[in-house]
Amino acid sequence: MRLRKPATMALAVGLAFLGLSLPTTSAQAATVCDTKFDDYQNRGFNHVHAWSEPNCGGTWLGDAAQGTADWNWGDSAGDFTGSDDNNAESVMNTASSSSVVAFYRLAGDPAGTWDDGYVCLKGSELYVDGLARNNFENRRDLSVDNRISAHQWVTPSACTDYSYIS
Repeated sequence: MRLRKPATMALAVGLAFLGLSLPTTSAQAATVCDTKFDDYQNRGFNHVHAWSEPNCGGTWLGDAAQGTADWNWGDSAGDFTGSDDNNAESVMNTASSSSVVAFYRLAGDPAGTWDDGYVCLKGSELYVDGLARNNFENRRDLSVDNRISAHQWVTPSACTDYSYIS
């Protein structure tokens, strides 16, 4: 989730003027994702991105253009391959604010029912800097962290209110 807040910035400036500082927060830690998001946006990327660590860190697992689907992140085809399967800890959507990407617990095909869980990321949400705090929509007992095996771009109506991650 993008954590830039004008009120927080104003408070930080005011405290700096007084010679004080804000304690380190997750908002400050999110600057890596912020920087990467801004860079991808400036280059016109309309993609989904994934990393092996929180805060858009660790190994960059790859990206896939808006409109593409990868039904098996563990095979040798598609934009995500091999060890990308079940390895994502942070994800980003750099497409338009109305775009939605769905992530699935298990690999499958376009006709799959996705009974074992899915989550959605709105373009307006920008990124999730830590998947550990999110659970799958129809598997609320199962964290999304290191459990994504497929993705596709969907319409907002394809996702329930409970499936959106942040």
